[in-house]
Amino acid sequence: LVAAYAELEQLAAQKLRVLQDHLAREELRTKVLLQARQHDDMFAKVAAWLDRKEAYLRARPEIACIADALTQLTLLDRYAAEREQYGKSMLANYDALGAEILAAEYRTELSSYKLDHVTYAQPQFDEDRPETLAGVTEHIETVKTRWAALAELEKQLLAELQAAHELEKRKEALRLEFAHTALGFTKWCKDTSGNLAIESFGFTLDEVQAHKAFVDSTSADYQAQAQERHTKVEQVSAELGVTQNVYTELDMPQVTASRDQLIASVHARDEAFAAELARQIENDRLCQEFAKLADPFAKSIVERKDAISTSTADLDAQLA
Repeated sequence: LVAAYAELEQLAAQKLRVLQDHLAREELRTKVLLQARQHDDMFAKVAAWLDRKEAYLRARPEIACIADALTQLTLLDRYAAEREQYGKSMLANYDALGAEILAAEYRTELSSYKLDHVTYAQPQFDEDRPETLAGVTEHIETVKTRWAALAELEKQLLAELQAAHELEKRKEALRLEFAHTALGFTKWCKDTSGNLAIESFGFTLDEVQAHKAFVDSTSADYQAQAQERHTKVEQVSAELGVTQNVYTELDMPQVTASRDQLIASVHARDEAFAAELARQIENDRLCQEFAKLADPFAKSIVERKDAISTSTADLDAQLA
């Protein structure tokens, strides 16, 4: 009886050892199952965050001024700060939990366990899909890949925004340059046209003829200057590439109209000069013809007067 009792005690100890081993293994298994569920939930949250941030980094809002560019650069700075904080908190916890799950293993001389295939058959695991070691690894690798992709997208967006900022600064300088050159050109055209309208050609044929050289030289010069300065304004406008400019109400159609008006004024001045020159020439011709007729008559009057003045005859004889 003593021997039988001793044997029972031995068997009981062996069974206790086996049961304790089962309990320890199942406790680890339960912990790993809970961690796998938690990791899966965290993956869904991380994936949603990655989706939102990828959509932001791929979007390209319109940038029409320096303020727009600076706003987008500020938003990118905020994103970078959020990304850094997210990496230190949520993502770090996610990675740590994944590493703990992958490293979890139970092994004794009686039994062993490592997460490989979980069906959530226990009541607290009501999912109808299995959780596998490969699934956890795949999630971890997916997050790593997408996190690295976000870094590249961020770098690309930063380069584009910096380039857009420089472009808008160049556009701002061009807006000012256009406003300055367009205003200067239109004012020059207006003043020159006004001067041409009141230009004096002279009062005699000699003065008008002497003025011809000035007319000929300025006619070509004004038109050449008008075209050259118009081209410069046009180049600035083309490089600027915008239709609105807060620094001026002038636009290229108005600038072109000023050029055309100046050229028309030059032509009108030239035509007026030609008409005046022709009038002076005609007047000179008429004066010469009049002189041809008037000079002999005046000469005869003088001769007659002299004859009367020197005559010694009486008055009736002189008048006869």
